[in-house]
Amino acid sequence: MEYVRFRDVEDINLKDWLLKQGFTKVKVLQEGRKYAFPSLFSSDDKKWRFSVSLLDNGRWEWCDHTIGKGGNIIDLFMMLNSLPSGIEGRRQAAISILKGERITPSVKQEEITLQNHAISVLETFPLFTSEKGFISENLCKQRRISKDIASRFCVDVKYQYADLNFQYIGMGFKNDRGGYEIRNTLKRKEYNKVGCSPKWFTTIKSSVPSAKFIIFEGFFDFLSFVEYYQKELWLSRFNYIVLNTTAMARHTFEVLRGATEINTFLDSDNAGDEVTELYQSEFGEIVHDKRFFFHPYNDFNEFFQKEGCIETNKSVRLSYLSELKRQFQEGLTGRARERERVNQIKRA
Repeated sequence: MEYVRFRDVEDINLKDWLLKQGFTKVKVLQEGRKYAFPSLFSSDDKKWRFSVSLLDNGRWEWCDHTIGKGGNIIDLFMMLNSLPSGIEGRRQAAISILKGERITPSVKQEEITLQNHAISVLETFPLFTSEKGFISENLCKQRRISKDIASRFCVDVKYQYADLNFQYIGMGFKNDRGGYEIRNTLKRKEYNKVGCSPKWFTTIKSSVPSAKFIIFEGFFDFLSFVEYYQKELWLSRFNYIVLNTTAMARHTFEVLRGATEINTFLDSDNAGDEVTELYQSEFGEIVHDKRFFFHPYNDFNEFFQKEGCIETNKSVRLSYLSELKRQFQEGLTGRARERERVNQIKRA
């Protein structure tokens, strides 16, 4: 197997690489640090929706605001070439980049769906108070989120797709840069997921100074967690990060510098595996993979919908806390024990 160092690939100047790939339309936003290209995933070449930035850690990142996705050079190569997710797909992409292979885009412009069009927010309202507040009510009912919890973190958002006259209203969750993750209902039990740029993650700080963090992928997982533990005092003693998309994981590193504990409740899929490993490689033993808590479900919200309120699962939770206490007394690291427990569950 051909060896490759991912960090060597991630250090490649992404702006120069795109120019060599034939994307010659470039706009300088900040010389040497930030550039804009027409979207690589949209037929609208008049709008500079693809940004490339040099981060403080010396690495380059991209974000396509048309589709609300981003990452590093490996993520971009994989996406444009439809490579499989996971470590093998990343290795294949890294080797191809180092060899100077050109991208062969498989994303056809005519296949861009409605969800991938840029949207603009026209107005926001307190949750459930807009003329179509029933949309948010239905979403909360289906996800088992109470109105009280949802209204603390979400709003009703009126938005419009670019170049379309139709206006919509959905349930919005704001990120740290003023953009929104929006959920709407298309049909019964079907959801429309859209994002309003700028795409970014969301942080919710604890009510007391804390260096402990809990990370979720989507905001319904976060809301479910708050709903599940709303009567617990320790709920206010953690900082929370909602990625809104796994592509935002690297951008959270600066926020997490100085953390003493990082708990990840990411989805139980390939993307969740990759991001969990990413955090563990960056921050080491302070990262604890908590997905075994909602096994065999895919995420925390699915677990919450199926298993119900905390009272019905108190024995499970107390057993978990007792196990953590025993591990501490034995002097074992939390991450090693958690990995062992995950492996035991997978083998079961």
